[in-house]
Amino acid sequence: MKTKTKYGMLLVAGLIFYQGIAQAEMLSGTITNIDMSGQNITLRRADTNADVTVHVKDKSALSSLASGIQVQLDAKKKLIGNKWETESVTPASNASNMNSAGASSSDSNTSGANSRSSNSY
Repeated sequence: MKTKTKYGMLLVAGLIFYQGIAQAEMLSGTITNIDMSGQNITLRRADTNADVTVHVKDKSALSSLASGIQVQLDAKKKLIGNKWETESVTPASNASNMNSAGASSSDSNTSGANSRSSNSY
């Protein structure tokens, strides 16, 4: 009888620990809803087109957001309960501007390299 109680307690402790483990992921998408009182945003993910609700710990970050804007966030997903949580939210326009500038400069370098190689023949 004592061993069953011991194993039962270990099982409960393991389940509690298991719920605390989270999986981190970078999410990007469009905000479809903002719940200021619950500190949640609903996000339509760009990669899967699925709607996810994310709890935002920094309430001041919500005041600068609006529905329809694209954002990026580093969120943690609990393994049990399918709940997402993030520290803060960043508008995606800053990241996309950096990526497009980098792509255009590399494209010009590539076209220059191609023209040099065609001139050498």
